[in-house]
Amino acid sequence: MEECYSANLKSRINGRSIAVGSSNVRYGKQEGAREKFEAILKIENRDVRNHLIDEVLDEMGRNCNENGFFPDDYVVKVDAGNGGHSFKLDDRSIYYNFFDTYKLMQDKYVDKSPNLLYRNAIINTVQNYFGEYNGNHELRQSLTEEKQVFYDDKDDFEFVSPSISKQKGLGCAQCVERASVAHNLFLLGGYESYYVHTSSVKFKDSDDKGHAFCFVNFDDSFKMLDISMKRSPGFEKGENPVEDILNGKPFIVGEDVYANYANLNEEISEE
Repeated sequence: MEECYSANLKSRINGRSIAVGSSNVRYGKQEGAREKFEAILKIENRDVRNHLIDEVLDEMGRNCNENGFFPDDYVVKVDAGNGGHSFKLDDRSIYYNFFDTYKLMQDKYVDKSPNLLYRNAIINTVQNYFGEYNGNHELRQSLTEEKQVFYDDKDDFEFVSPSISKQKGLGCAQCVERASVAHNLFLLGGYESYYVHTSSVKFKDSDDKGHAFCFVNFDDSFKMLDISMKRSPGFEKGENPVEDILNGKPFIVGEDVYANYANLNEEISEE
């Protein structure tokens, strides 16, 4: 298969969504975010700390076309096919609680690497916010349904996306919600993060037609974080799984095909 993306991957998809075949990727990194994260961590007063977090989030939202952040008013589509279900990542308590969680873990696990602490704090924060997944797909559909709002003063209407807070603690949030939160939290800490939403998948124990997950670049080595499937495999330096996915290569973890399953079938039939 001819390559679509190679050495210029960063410049091509930095800070915006791009769709190639059955895969959508949103990439970015906020310069200077790590230094601000470390400075905010040192502040003991929670109200002051949360105010500074708000300032950082506002800045990242203004720069979302450069850093790939999902700002408060960004509509995150639940389905890769852009159906009538979505949400907005507008509950800032997620970020406040993340700082609290990271500080607690940092004090408790003093021998752990910062990257490991950060990843584990994200997993803990996402789990605590949404709750353990309970399989209630119908509830999730109702809480992500876009509402048609009509204006009285003009002959017009718009579709309004619900807040992510509607799903707080209900256990119905699925991969898109969990991965998009993880993506934003990685960016908050100054990491290079890739949010990936694919629609050509095949899972051994599921009939899902799509899936969302993250990759993060830790010191020039990619690490996958799939919170909903509880997986976090790593890759050797020089390997770029995002580039492989955009180039149409089937991405497989264990017995599950995370991306470009249709291309895997083509390869099998050709043999």
